Amino acid sequence: MRQILLLIIVLLFSTTLLAQKSQNSFADEFNSGQYSVFKVIEKSYNKYVFEQVKKKWPVEVTKTAGQIDQVLVKRAGIIDEVFKPDVANYPAYFGFQAIRVTYIDGLLYYYEWSSKNTAKIKYILSASKTLSGKIDPYKLKLEDYVKATAKNQVGAKEEIKEQKKQLAEEERLKNSLQNKNPKSIKAEWIKVPSELGLGSLLTYGVVATLQDGTVLKTSNLGGKLPWSDFEISAEGSTNSEEEVMVLEDASLIPNDQVILTIQSVYHPSIKTQLSKNLLYNNELKVNYPGEYGSYGSGVGLACSDCGSNGGDGGRGYKGKSLNIEVLATTNTTTGVTYNKIQISDANNGKVLHKFKLSPTSSLIINNPGGSGGSGGSGGANGSASADGGDGGDGGDGGDIYITLGGGAMLLYQDNNYGGRAGSGGSGDGTYGQKGQNGSAGYKGSTSESTGFVNINW
Repeated sequence: MRQILLLIIVLLFSTTLLAQKSQNSFADEFNSGQYSVFKVIEKSYNKYVFEQVKKKWPVEVTKTAGQIDQVLVKRAGIIDEVFKPDVANYPAYFGFQAIRVTYIDGLLYYYEWSSKNTAKIKYILSASKTLSGKIDPYKLKLEDYVKATAKNQVGAKEEIKEQKKQLAEEERLKNSLQNKNPKSIKAEWIKVPSELGLGSLLTYGVVATLQDGTVLKTSNLGGKLPWSDFEISAEGSTNSEEEVMVLEDASLIPNDQVILTIQSVYHPSIKTQLSKNLLYNNELKVNYPGEYGSYGSGVGLACSDCGSNGGDGGRGYKGKSLNIEVLATTNTTTGVTYNKIQISDANNGKVLHKFKLSPTSSLIINNPGGSGGSGGSGGANGSASADGGDGGDGGDGGDIYITLGGGAMLLYQDNNYGGRAGSGGSGDGTYGQKGQNGSAGYKGSTSESTGFVNINW
C-alpha cells in the first residue's frame, strides 16, 4: 500500500514539473531524426493499445536560439505536415490543421484535441523507446501537461502582444511624417464611379514628399503612410480613411462638389485639397410602401365538441402619396445641367427628400399598397365544424403628383401598384369551409403637370 501511495506521489510530482515547462524547455533533447511510430488501436470496446508501424517517420525540428520554430512530420514517411507553435515563446503544442503534436520526455504525441479538453491520441512517435500496454497513462500525462501549460501562457501571450505593439509602433514611425521634414502632400482619386451623384462612393489616397525627395504613400496607393498622420474634413460628403460618400441631401452640397481638405497632424501648415464635380447621373430611388394587413387569429379550443371560425385578415395600408416638384437647373461653374427635385408627403406637406438628378437618369418611386393579411384557420373538435377567416384586401398604391417647372423633364418609374390580396384561412371539421381570398388593391394614380415650382435651396 505504501509503495502504491509513493508511486502516486511521484507521478503527481513529475506532472507538476512538466506543467511548468513549455515545449521550448525540451529544445535541447527534442531533435530531428527517424522516429518509430506506435499507432493507437481499439483492441476491444473503449480499450486502446499500441501497435508499432513498420516504417519509421522522419521528423525535422527547426530551432532558433533555444526556441522551437516548427516541427515537420513526414506522415507515413512521405506526407509533409508542418506544425507551428500555438504561442511562439511558450508553446504547449504545435498545430497543423486539426492535428497537434506535443513532445514530452522523449515521446512525440500526435493527437486531436476535443472541445471537452481531452486528447484523442492517434500515434506516439519515439526516437529510442518502445511502447506497449494500455494508452491510458500516456493520455492522462498528455492532457495534464497541455492543460497545465496552457494556464501558464497568459504572461507569454501578453509579452507577445506587447512585442507586436512595439513593432507596430516602430513600423508606424518608420513610415510616418512624425519627426520628418515634409515638403508637400497631395491627394488623388483612386476610384470614381462613372455614375456620380447622391450616395455615390469614391476612394482616394494621399502622397507625401519629403525635403530629400523621399515619397511616402498610403496603403491603397502601395505604401505604408499612416492615415492617422492626417486630419481630414469634407464638404458635400461623409468621409473616412480611404473613401467618401456623397451626401443624399442635395441641399447640403455646396456648389455641386465634393471637397476634401487634408492636413498633416504633425505639420499643420502642410495641407492639400481634393475636389470632384458631381454629375448627378446615377439612378435614385424612394421607398414608401404601405404596411401589410394583420393576420387573422387562429383558434385555440378548450372544449371537446365545439368549433370556432378563424379571424379575418386585415386590409393592407395604402402606399404614401407624394408631391414631387421638379425644377431644371444648370451650374454655371461646372456646366452640369440637372433637376432639383423636392419630394413631400401629399397629406401633410412634410419634405421627405431634396434631390439633384440628371434629366437622363431615372427616379424610381416605390409606393405600392401593402398586402392584405391572411385569414386565420378555423378550429373544431369532435363533430363540430369551423370556417377559415377571410383574407384581407390589399391596400391601394399611393398617388403621385408631379409638377414640372422651368422647362424640366423627369424620367421616372412609378411602382404604385395595389397590394396583393390576403389568402383565406383553412376550414376544419367535416363542413368547415376555406375563407374567401381578399381582393387586390388598386393602383394609385400618377399625374404630371407643368406649373410654378418654388424650390429655395
